[in-house]
Amino acid sequence: MLKREPFFLILLLVIAAALQLLFFGASGFSVEKTTDINIGDTYYVVSVLYIFPGILCLLLFLGNGLKLLIQKKIEIATVLFFIIASGVLLVFCTQFLSALHEMQSADEATTVLIKIVNSIRLFVALVAGITLVFIGKKIYKRLSNS
Repeated sequence: MLKREPFFLILLLVIAAALQLLFFGASGFSVEKTTDINIGDTYYVVSVLYIFPGILCLLLFLGNGLKLLIQKKIEIATVLFFIIASGVLLVFCTQFLSALHEMQSADEATTVLIKIVNSIRLFVALVAGITLVFIGKKIYKRLSNS
């Protein structure tokens, strides 16, 4: 099973690259290209290259989480990638929230964005916690049967 893990990671990387190309075109991997995120009356300008790691991390989180819930045998590599992806997503959301709180403007758009990022952070934490509980139960059953 561990032999298939690199292929799964490559598949997720290809899917993330395909999504990046689909959303941003051929120049989706250029540092100079930017995109505007419009929330309310505020435009957030972000380089599209910085969106790719977020897409990849989200795919790692969802893909490995589903693998852990579906698989009967638990692979340590899948657990590690899931924990790393969960941690990176939580750190990203926390850093993004602290940057939003430091902004001088406290308009409605920033308040909505803070609520959205808080919801994403709560969702990631809940899904990671529930998945890790199921993993713990599977490991406990395996150890008690041995």
